[in-house]
Order: sequence, then structure tokens, then C-alpha cells
Amino acid sequence: MIGGAANALFFLFHLWLGWYFHRLPGLPPFVRSVIEMLNGATALFMLFLAIASLAYATEVLATRLGLLMLVTACALFGLRALAEIFVAPTFSTPIFVTCLVTSALYFAALPAFREAASVSAPVGRLKGT
Repeated sequence: MIGGAANALFFLFHLWLGWYFHRLPGLPPFVRSVIEMLNGATALFMLFLAIASLAYATEVLATRLGLLMLVTACALFGLRALAEIFVAPTFSTPIFVTCLVTSALYFAALPAFREAASVSAPVGRLKGT
């Protein structure tokens, strides 16, 4: 649930960031288009993570697709934290800490997945899987 709330905030942030990029003066059209497309895709992925985590937590914790989502979210934010160290031109402590904490939240949900999967119906027997 906390990861879902964080991703809802990230979604809103990326909507604002898209508006900011669109109005940023001096960017070459090619660079602007790439930045806006990548930001738009990131915003949609954040929205997916938020909805899945908040509205479908039981399914996330009881299906292999949910496990894939947890691992992907954990990796996404973990890699973004590492990128802040090794790729970003200047290190940002708030971005690093936010990404590291969000990655840890999704990582912490992995034992809950195992527990829920062991007491739920087999994956193929859950409705909609």
C-alpha cells in the first residue's frame, strides 16, 4: 500500500515534469521529443504500479504476475538509485533516498508474496489468471 501511494505521487510528479519539459526553452526538438516520450511512458508505468499496488494488492501478492510486478518495481527504483550515483551529472540526495526507499518497500513485500501464495489457491485457479 505504501509503495502504491508513493507511485501515485510519482505519477503526479511525472505529469508535472512533462509540463515542465514541454515549456523548457532552448531544447532542440529531437531532445524535447525524446524526453517527453520517455517521461510519458514513465508516468504511465508509475500509474500502473500505483493502481496495481492500491486496488489489486491481493492479486499482486498471490500471482506470479504480481511477483513479476514486485521484482520489476524493486529493480526499477534500485537501478534509478544506482544511476543517481554513477550516471547523473550531479548527485541528488533526495532522488537517491526516495528511489532507494521505494525499492526497499517493494523488496519488503516479497516475503508477503510468498506467504500469500502459500495460503491462496494455485495460480491457475484464481479468477482472471
